[in-house]
Amino acid sequence: MALDESNDDDTVIEVEGLKFLVENDLASNYGGFNIEYVDDYRGKGFLISLLGVGQSDCSSCSSCG
Repeated sequence: MALDESNDDDTVIEVEGLKFLVENDLASNYGGFNIEYVDDYRGKGFLISLLGVGQSDCSSCSSCG
């Protein structure tokens, strides 16, 4: 994640007044990203993860293998 200006090879996504620039190569190679703003005991900041990675359908970690 970096502060940058938009280029011709970027996709610009605006959510609630914030603009996110995603390089088209990244979007096509990885399929999508989930961006969350976190404010918890560890601190504040953005958490960026790939869609579908590390997610499961189980509701309890104790039942995951």
